[in-house]
Amino acid sequence: MLTVHYHKVTGEIVKWGTGDSDVAHSPDHAIARLDASTTPPVNPKRHRIDVASGKLVNLSAAEAALANLPTLLEVNAAIGRELHLTDQYMVPDRPVLNRQAWIEYRQALRDLSKLAGTPAMIAGWPLRHDGQDAIAHLRARLPKVTP
Repeated sequence: MLTVHYHKVTGEIVKWGTGDSDVAHSPDHAIARLDASTTPPVNPKRHRIDVASGKLVNLSAAEAALANLPTLLEVNAAIGRELHLTDQYMVPDRPVLNRQAWIEYRQALRDLSKLAGTPAMIAGWPLRHDGQDAIAHLRARLPKVTP
């Protein structure tokens, strides 16, 4: 038996596994029990629970595109990771070319939190003066805009 916790209104899958839980995690969640032998592997970026039937269904193309967008948590983690990786350029006794460029880059990373929404934060991500794209993996998950 496969137990799937999902949002009662949207059908968004929150948690799943083979446990036998009878209690939903919060008042706006419900539990669906599915036959593990006939249910494909659950992927919340490709599936949801149909609220009316309690069955696992595929997301529409639009729903899947939204589910694949980078989350605020992922963007904030990337900011933290990039600040950590560039800490080395701030050590006063380390000789660094373009220290001022690193200072400005790091401040621009901190300023991303002032932007509204994950796509805006990714679009506003500053360019490193050394040419590396620290968030290419997140940019690749944004919808392609055609002119």
